Amino acid sequence: MDTLVDLQPVIADNQEIGLDYDDGRWLVHLAAYWSDSDLGSRLAFDNATQTYNVVRERTEIDGFEGSVAYQFTDATRVGVAYAKTDGRYDSNGDDRVDSDLPGINVAPDRATAFWDQTWTQAISTRLQASHSFDRDFDYRGTTLPDDFEGYTTVDLQARFQLPLGALNVGVENLFGEQYTTYYSQTTPRADTYTAGRGRVLTVGWSHRF
Repeated sequence: MDTLVDLQPVIADNQEIGLDYDDGRWLVHLAAYWSDSDLGSRLAFDNATQTYNVVRERTEIDGFEGSVAYQFTDATRVGVAYAKTDGRYDSNGDDRVDSDLPGINVAPDRATAFWDQTWTQAISTRLQASHSFDRDFDYRGTTLPDDFEGYTTVDLQARFQLPLGALNVGVENLFGEQYTTYYSQTTPRADTYTAGRGRVLTVGWSHRF
C-alpha cells in the first residue's frame, strides 16, 4: 500500500469570507474561498492502465459562489446563482503551481436560474435552467486537447397536493438538449465518452403520516 499512495495527511490552509442577507423579499448569499496545500492530493490519469492514480503535489484552489433570489409575491419567487472554481498544481516538483487541475479534480463553472410558482394551494412548480461554462486546461503554458464544451439544460418540477398525499412530477432536460457530460469530455479514456441523459420523466407519490 505504501507504494501506491503517499499516506501523509492532506493538510490545507483554508480561508473563506462570505455575506448573507435576508429581509423577507431579497435573499442574497456571497462567498469566496481559498485553499492551498503543500502536499495536496490529485487524481492523475495513467495512460498505461487507463485508470486514475492519486498523486501528492502542491495544490491551490480558489473559487466564488453567489446567489440572489427575490420574492415578488407570496406565490412567486425567482433567483439566479453562479459558482466558479479554479485549481492549480505543481507538476514538476519546484514548489510552484504551474498547471490547471484536470477536470476530474475540479467542477466546471456553472450558472443557474429558477422560477418558483405557487399556482393554487394544491399546485406548485419550479422551472430551472442550468448552464455549465466552457473550460480549457493548461499544462505548463500549453492548452491540453481535453477541453470542455459547455451546455445548458432545463428542468421542470411540479407538485400536486391530493386528497391523500402528494404527486410529484419532474421532467429532466425538458427540451431534450444533446450534450456530452463534463466527465466524458475531460477524461482521456475513449470508452467513457458518452452523451448526457436525454429527456427523463419522473413521477412519484408521497404521503406523510
